[in-house]
Amino acid sequence: MARRIPFRDFLSSSPLLAGLDSESRVAATRVVRPRPFQIGEPIFEQGDQGRACMLVLAGSVRIEVEEDGLRVPVAILGKGELVGMERLFDPTWPRHAWVYGEERGLGAYIPEVVYEDSARLGHRLALNIEQLALGSLLRRDQLTWQTYAELQAEAPRPRWQGV
Repeated sequence: MARRIPFRDFLSSSPLLAGLDSESRVAATRVVRPRPFQIGEPIFEQGDQGRACMLVLAGSVRIEVEEDGLRVPVAILGKGELVGMERLFDPTWPRHAWVYGEERGLGAYIPEVVYEDSARLGHRLALNIEQLALGSLLRRDQLTWQTYAELQAEAPRPRWQGV
């Protein structure tokens, strides 16, 4: 039987708490909640006006975008990725995509107010959340361009091209 690892242990080894003093680490573990997820379980819904983001601590999530009633898989993201963070940058934005459990896992559910209060107070936790968000966005951007290049390489070329 596998040993259960307490949430605070998962959280304490994550980049979310990097550089925080022990008092701040304890305070953060009180407001950041565990969010276990199962395969296929919806975590965030596209268009939702949710008030939180989630750091993937274990397992992986699948991102899908719905357009014209069709859901298209965009990415599979794992440990260390922040999802649902568009709300941190502009609370009026709805969620841009569906997020599902790709495999069973655990996330750190970060309420929007935790980021807002940390940012207002100039606390290190806000900087950590911003760094996680920007890192996740950069990796997704790289994945998008890589996928685009692969699709271009596989696309049939017109006969006139290269003449």
